[in-house]
Amino acid sequence: MSSFQAHVEKLARAAETVSADAEQASPTVAIPLREAAQSLPPHIIAATDPVKLNKQASIFRCPAWAGLPSRPFHLHCVRGKVPYPALGLQRFPYYLFGKNPVCDYVLEHPSISFVHAALIFNKEHVCFVLLDLGSTNGVRLEGRRVEPRKPIPIAVGSVLQFGYSTRTYELRAGAPPQLKRLREDGAEDTAAQRHGLGLASTDSRVCEADKVSLSAAVAGTATCPATVPSAVAASATSAAAPVCAPPEGQVASEPRASSATAETATSSAHDAVTSAAGWMAEPAATAVMQTTADATGGSPAAVAASALAEYAPIHLFQLVIKHKDVENPVSRGRNKGEIITRSRADALDMARYILADHQRRVPVAAALGFSPWTPEEFVAAVDEYCEVSAKKKRGDLGVVEKGTFADEIDEAAFRLRRGEVSAPVETQLGVHLLYRCD
Repeated sequence: MSSFQAHVEKLARAAETVSADAEQASPTVAIPLREAAQSLPPHIIAATDPVKLNKQASIFRCPAWAGLPSRPFHLHCVRGKVPYPALGLQRFPYYLFGKNPVCDYVLEHPSISFVHAALIFNKEHVCFVLLDLGSTNGVRLEGRRVEPRKPIPIAVGSVLQFGYSTRTYELRAGAPPQLKRLREDGAEDTAAQRHGLGLASTDSRVCEADKVSLSAAVAGTATCPATVPSAVAASATSAAAPVCAPPEGQVASEPRASSATAETATSSAHDAVTSAAGWMAEPAATAVMQTTADATGGSPAAVAASALAEYAPIHLFQLVIKHKDVENPVSRGRNKGEIITRSRADALDMARYILADHQRRVPVAAALGFSPWTPEEFVAAVDEYCEVSAKKKRGDLGVVEKGTFADEIDEAAFRLRRGEVSAPVETQLGVHLLYRCD
């Protein structure tokens, strides 16, 4: 027998061994469903991952009219003009959004509730249905806050916003695109960016179909409302820290993307424009930096360091005092549930009193130019005066990046030095005192 024939026989014996092992292998172990999941409609159980059902059935009961979409959809996410990873909607009949790790898409903005909202696909009317699960800071559809616990059919092209996050989510047909492609498309004009994935005609057709069926879908969802257990309402309303609303105009993080991501996208677009124009931007940038340095009396290196420091993440605390004219004039901190009747002027006076009282006890440090606070001192003030649910975390907003909150908060917070408390900052949620402790 030649060596070649011996090699062939050896391969054949190996193949037989593999086949025998495969036949003897133990079958896949089915994941048993918990009692709450077993009570769901059979078609929901068949279309949904059992692990997801076991985790979510106790906090959300998927309605019987839900089903798998026949084509893929996704939520296109941007903040300003910066794209973020899209959220796929093609695998399951429904998706949960919120801070709770059991949600399909975990959103990290401070204004998001534990179980904030759900998107459910209505198989009969072939459209998605939006459901605010009793969240503290609401869900906005095309800029208008939707009624809690009321199913709202939405069409392709609709724009959603969760809480006061500045990210916006547009419902689009098709599979989620790659983030890299989205950022490349960002350098094109608005129309090309919107339909740069070859979905323009598809989106238009689906939009028209959705518009025709939406009136019927409203009636359908009204007769088959989603059942929301009371646990959802409790977790949704107690989990979010109401924070300032940004100017109208955001919606996974949802995972939070770093500022470096935005810088990379901006840099790529800038490089493309530079090469197309046929001139070198580096000398111009150097000239601008030098001009800035001359104007401020500092070196270019110092100017660059100052710019970097301005956008560095900071550890932020807040204390919020409400008044009768805010969006939700009910205390969620001290005296929880109490209706707020004080005026805006009284709220401002209370904030100024907190600052003045501390300055009487801790004089202004000459080297700093302000009266420094310790974390313990600020937390004590939060415990005594704060009227939002952030009090549960003792006012701690964690490490935040520039752009996380509304412009008023950002402007005040990123001017603070370590140990400094801001002057009163007004938003539609009340009067804020901000403390930087990093």
